[in-house]
Amino acid sequence: MAPSGHNTPRGSIVTSVVAPGEYIHFDLRSQILKELLNSCYMTSDLSDLQLDIHTDRCALDKSGCIHVWPIQCRIANLPNSKPIVVSVYKGKQKPSDSNIFFKKLITDIGCLISSGGITFNSSTVPITVRNFIADAPARAFVLNHAGHESFKPCSKCTIRSVKADGRTAFTGVDHSLRTDDEYVRCADEQHHKGVSPLSLIPMGLVSQVPFEYMHIVCRGDMKKLFSAWVHGKYTRSTKLSRRQIELMSSRMHILCKYCPSDFARRPRPIQVYLKYKATEFRQFLLYTGPVVTFGVLNEEVHYQVAILRSLSEDLLFAANNYMGQLLILIIFMNSCISPMMLDVL
Repeated sequence: MAPSGHNTPRGSIVTSVVAPGEYIHFDLRSQILKELLNSCYMTSDLSDLQLDIHTDRCALDKSGCIHVWPIQCRIANLPNSKPIVVSVYKGKQKPSDSNIFFKKLITDIGCLISSGGITFNSSTVPITVRNFIADAPARAFVLNHAGHESFKPCSKCTIRSVKADGRTAFTGVDHSLRTDDEYVRCADEQHHKGVSPLSLIPMGLVSQVPFEYMHIVCRGDMKKLFSAWVHGKYTRSTKLSRRQIELMSSRMHILCKYCPSDFARRPRPIQVYLKYKATEFRQFLLYTGPVVTFGVLNEEVHYQVAILRSLSEDLLFAANNYMGQLLILIIFMNSCISPMMLDVL
């Protein structure tokens, strides 16, 4: 007989229909209370509970036939807080309407804010939303704006795409910035597809929806650089020879023997970069890359990667003034020198 001490739910779970799949929602208040009960931190020291909201698609099978979209929250200012699963959608396609998908969560947040917050240990702590965090496709879905390869996809500024050699590219740095007020009003018809569900809660749809480092730099820029080096994508001039690729992989193998446990993963050959996790791209960019690529990359590409490395270090340590100068420099260099990097940026 199977053991029954794993707290496995015995009752049936009631799901609702969110086209074109099914959906289950867990009460946000009760989920937050569970997290507070599991925390050893004194909530009396907090002036409010700041929530980070996140959603993204994940697959239950290798074929990707089943789409699962969880909505998660995390109490950002509660030390060692873990993500809280608030809702889960499952279907053969993504939810057709983000407003319906987020409706119950938005209702929960509105009730908590209007009631003054959440009561715990005889005190009421206000609830605020700090950020909505997602990658580009999920961000476009929830903010209800055009996709990242469209004419005006950016939710931060009014940059317009241009076609170059069959690719979509974005050039320049001097573009008008979007504001929270304009975004709520859906002022740009070429960018907005409709009203975002997040507009119903007190948060800035521009200022509180960040572009984060993992997807843009690690799984974005670095993955595109690897595809250019290994497969010659974007332009054949950046493709490395078989001997150069094997040399870099052999160096990665040597480093693997001396990789400390501080790193989440050991270096792997660059031929399998498509299976890399974000931490592996980050490790290559910040640590192993300068050794592995020494004497392999041409001077132009090596200089560009060095700037990206310096820029990434500044992003991590928030050296904002210098970071801004590097951003302008690398965009200017690549718009004038390397067409491949236009697509990377």
